[in-house]
Amino acid sequence: MWVDEAMAGGPRVAHGGWTSAIFDEVLGKLPNMHGILAVTKTLTVDYTRPVPVGRWLLGEARVDSRADGAWEISGILTLESTRAVLARAHGVWVERTRQHFERHREWLRDQDAAAGRAG
Repeated sequence: MWVDEAMAGGPRVAHGGWTSAIFDEVLGKLPNMHGILAVTKTLTVDYTRPVPVGRWLLGEARVDSRADGAWEISGILTLESTRAVLARAHGVWVERTRQHFERHREWLRDQDAAAGRAG
């Protein structure tokens, strides 16, 4: 992936939130690649080095374990040119059905009604 300069959080380095979001995308794709809808339960990022902007990066992910609808997934983010490790992540994704999103919409509608807002 390319890190655009618009993602900078400091001089010539990506914002940590961008790095975390990239891990959520890269690691979270693994269940989907197996035809499973899963959502992020936890995500921990270890920032090893500042992530430079204006560079190509490589994100890798692997399934560490899968049991009872929970996927433990870890990954690394490296400079594509040298494979120097910039960050590591580990998280848990939980399997869901499509009704998960409808239940959320209903919950949010109830919250809006409780707050006296039309939704």
